[in-house]
Amino acid sequence: MSVRFPSLRTHPLLTKFRLLIQNTNGNVMVMVASLMLPIFSLAGGGIDIGQAYMLREKLQETIDSATLHGVKFLSQGTALTEVQRFIDLNFPPNVSTGLTLSPASITEDLGKKY
Repeated sequence: MSVRFPSLRTHPLLTKFRLLIQNTNGNVMVMVASLMLPIFSLAGGGIDIGQAYMLREKLQETIDSATLHGVKFLSQGTALTEVQRFIDLNFPPNVSTGLTLSPASITEDLGKKY
C-alpha cells in the first residue's frame, strides 16, 4: 500500500504565497509602513540630541556669565552667594529641563598666580 502525499506544487498555501510574491500591487504601502518606525525613531533621536545640545550651551553660557557676575562682588565678600543666585535665576529648580543642579561648589582663589 503506497501513501500518496499531495504535491508541493499544488499545495494551497504555497500557491497563495506564490501569488502574493508575484503580485506587486501595494508594495510601496508595505515598504512605507515597515519603515515608519525607524524613520520616526531617527527623527525623535535628532530632536532629543538637539535639545540636549541647546541645554548644554545654555548651561555653559550661564556658568560663564555667573562667573563674570561674581567677579564684581569679590571685594565685598559676597561673590559665592551672588554666583549661586545668578545660577538659580537662570536655572530655577523644578523646571522642565530634566536637569537637576546641586548647589554649586565654588571656591575663591584670591591672590594665587597662575
